[in-house]
Amino acid sequence: MPDLGPFLISGLSTGALYVLCSVGLVVVYRASGTVNLAQGAVGALSAIIAWQFVDWDLPAGLGWIAGVAAAVAVSFLYGRFIAPRLAHSDAIVRAVATLGFALVVLGVVDFIWGEYTRSLRLPTDDYGVRILGVRITYTRVLAMVLALGVTAGMLLFLNKTRIGLAMRAMADQREISALLGVPILKVDAWAWVISGLIAGVSGILLANLTRMAPLFLTFIVIPAVAAAIAGRMRSLGAAVVGGLAIGVLEALGTPFVEIAPYRTVVPFLFAILALVWLQRRGAALIGSAAAPGDSEQGVEGRRPATAREMLLRITLAAAAILVVAFALPELASSYWLRIFTTVVILTLATLAVGVVYAQLGMVTLCQFALVGVGGWFALRLYHATHLPFELSLLCGGVASAAFGFIFGLPALRMRGLYLALTTLMIAGAFQVVVTATDFPDGGPGILGKVTDGARQYMERPWLGLSDPGYFRYCVVVLVLGYLLVWWHQRSKPGRAWAMIRRSEASALSAGVNIFAYKVWAFTLAGFLAGICGGLLAGLIGQLDLRTFPASDSVLLFALTVIGGAYNWLGAIIAALLLRAVPGVLNDFYIDGNLATIVFGAGLLHALITARRGISGQLLGLVDRLWGRAPIGLRRKREKREKTA
Repeated sequence: MPDLGPFLISGLSTGALYVLCSVGLVVVYRASGTVNLAQGAVGALSAIIAWQFVDWDLPAGLGWIAGVAAAVAVSFLYGRFIAPRLAHSDAIVRAVATLGFALVVLGVVDFIWGEYTRSLRLPTDDYGVRILGVRITYTRVLAMVLALGVTAGMLLFLNKTRIGLAMRAMADQREISALLGVPILKVDAWAWVISGLIAGVSGILLANLTRMAPLFLTFIVIPAVAAAIAGRMRSLGAAVVGGLAIGVLEALGTPFVEIAPYRTVVPFLFAILALVWLQRRGAALIGSAAAPGDSEQGVEGRRPATAREMLLRITLAAAAILVVAFALPELASSYWLRIFTTVVILTLATLAVGVVYAQLGMVTLCQFALVGVGGWFALRLYHATHLPFELSLLCGGVASAAFGFIFGLPALRMRGLYLALTTLMIAGAFQVVVTATDFPDGGPGILGKVTDGARQYMERPWLGLSDPGYFRYCVVVLVLGYLLVWWHQRSKPGRAWAMIRRSEASALSAGVNIFAYKVWAFTLAGFLAGICGGLLAGLIGQLDLRTFPASDSVLLFALTVIGGAYNWLGAIIAALLLRAVPGVLNDFYIDGNLATIVFGAGLLHALITARRGISGQLLGLVDRLWGRAPIGLRRKREKREKTA
């Protein structure tokens, strides 16, 4: 039995930092009802600025002050100028908006400083104290003292000060608080300033005790969210217990070789269990089932097409598909043909996000994980049996559909931010598992890993052996995916989903089997994502574990919202943004991280002013231009519509 003392102490200090982050989350939530998923990104900004001052040989203390000040400043700007515009939106809208804020901050950090890992040392690293025979650096002691001190200070602040009492009142009844004279904007700004201050300090400490990588620090917010969830985003005491428990459990797995690679899955499992338990008890966490783009500005807007217009659209679509499938491979270079093939494949993934988001009004943040599941099973089955590509592809889709079914079960009881957070934790857990196991490459056993020899590759279908042939093959599969979704939308499942989205009570009274149709939607989305994963595996013959981070699931959802999830064009635009835009920037020797900034800003824009996304605006423009057609054509059209 290994000595667990050092790992216990290490876990307590790391858990203390999770506690510190969770306190900032609780403060913002209690003031504005917003789960701030940008807390980690703000901390990453603080840490990188502190490192920069040290790298310039300037006083380290000045760097700490500058880093924390920058964190406070960006939090204040968001809380003062952007958050108020979403104040009356559903909680899920406000939380998703903070993801856009996180993407902007992360993009700025990566654009200026790059993505590689650095080290940040503090003067307290050189000194320590022994407790139970274990040497603890003063940095770890400082982390624990700060966590407890900030928690105690915030308890006093929320219960004894005028601003603190106003925050507590606003969390429960924002509108009534405003009527009673509470300065809403001022209190909101204070909450975001405090959150930024805590994020700045915790970011510097986390960069020192763990590693200073911007993406890692951005998503360190997940354990903090898990700790805050233990207290329903309200109880600071429960957040302390939850944060320390996560840190300790994560650290105690380190000395055990069998479970050490999986120890970082602890925060995700902790959060999932807490969410399921809270929902089971009926405890109110946050929000309703409304999704971004739901009832506030509506998702209806385009009139139903007449039979003649539908025939015209189908004809134009068929012509466009033929032109793209046969002309584009002849015109594009091999580099751009590979990018366009990836765009076609990833359109299936964005289409899968739209099935759940647009049809049921639910937000899932694990769709890229389902893409990885489909790719994993397609690869393993092919290497084990050498079945034809199509059968391996279908089996990968079925396996991912099965996981989609499992992931859909929580949706039967969860709604709003409950479901979004649960699926985000699932995406994080998948990243941990696939990092520890990697993708199959032709080896023996369950995992199919080659330990001694060359990796094997998955062969493409005989119709797609060449790059142009594989592009056309993927286009055909994408068209079949669109037809599958189109059939669902215009048949009984689509009508049931529409009723469930508007009102579950009304759907239930109309005899709709809510259980069956919710799970059906998640299963269909999983199947499409699995097919996407199998096609990605066929593109290069293998998959890389670095291809499926949890951040890509968040980015995939963000781009689906920006592109527009409510029509066929939105999925294509989202996939183009995800892969083609970075390719264009690369061609012009522009840092691709600029795209992350644009995507984050685009998500905020879509949530605030353009709920139907780019595609909705484009198709709306087409409708307006059609409405300005010559008088004779317009009258004929109106006559046809009245007759129909």
